[in-house]
Amino acid sequence: MKNAVEQYQSSAPGEPFHWDRFFMAILKGGFWGGVGGFALGAICDYQNSLEAPINTDKYLLAFVRENVLRKDDPIYLQLNKKAELLANLLKRRFSDEVKAVPYKYGSSENGTGLKDHADIDLCMECYPGSFASLEVMYFSVKDFLKSLVGSHGIVRIREQRVSIGVYFFIREEEYKIDVTPKKLTYNSSKDTSGFLHLNKGGIFKGIGRTKTNVRLLKTIQLSEPQKKILLVLKKIKESNNLPLASSLLQLFVLYTYDAYRGSIPSTLTKKVLLVLQYIADNIESIVIRSPENTNNVLTDSLTSAQKSQIHSTCREIIEEYDYQANSILGYLD
Repeated sequence: MKNAVEQYQSSAPGEPFHWDRFFMAILKGGFWGGVGGFALGAICDYQNSLEAPINTDKYLLAFVRENVLRKDDPIYLQLNKKAELLANLLKRRFSDEVKAVPYKYGSSENGTGLKDHADIDLCMECYPGSFASLEVMYFSVKDFLKSLVGSHGIVRIREQRVSIGVYFFIREEEYKIDVTPKKLTYNSSKDTSGFLHLNKGGIFKGIGRTKTNVRLLKTIQLSEPQKKILLVLKKIKESNNLPLASSLLQLFVLYTYDAYRGSIPSTLTKKVLLVLQYIADNIESIVIRSPENTNNVLTDSLTSAQKSQIHSTCREIIEEYDYQANSILGYLD
């Protein structure tokens, strides 16, 4: 934001706003603060007639390069060591209940994670006959992890909807490993489905269970262009406080590609806008089910108010782009 204000105050009358300098400030962390969207909008409105559209693809691709979580990133390497340690500790403690060493899955493993929110997901698969109930399974794991606080670099844990968050300090920042205990339905390598203990509501209004197949989820693959779209959408979601789960965003990308098969635009900017258009057009009516459990309707987790918020924000981004193409970069603040 400081870059935008300095440009605006120092520019000569009629001098165009330097979007390239502004976006590089975003990449370097110079664009933060709640007033960013408002001030940016004012500058866009005042300067719009003077602006020549910049190559937004250049900057979106730069954003992806600068912000994707890579497996050679020093933070990932340190967190991965913690994940391997935690997996082995869980296997040792629950050797009679756990089928194999807990395994990694999720965005950190498939190239769609943002490095400023680096975390690793672990799935702990338990035998069908282990534990008296899903609730006992979940809280047995939670109590063991809680006993580790203060050792191995673990600073705290947190109960979550289906997992337990285990927090570590790495380079003076807090990072998380999510441990998801799952009770297998069958003791078979051909059927790896199972049930998770489900904490319902805030902290927490009830308990239940949900069926899943994490190994099946791991088989869902995005193309490299689709991964870039998802990374940009994740940042837009984060910057605009949109209540969209990453798993649902991923499915919206795939649904868009299916709906527009044969007519997908060539540029990253246009691809992102197409997915936003699809979300805006469908979010309030579409039914999207989890691929590994068709009884789990992901869109049912959103309230009408949340769907309306998502619709409005997607429409706003598209309309602002149509008015001033450079404005899409401001949604990555």
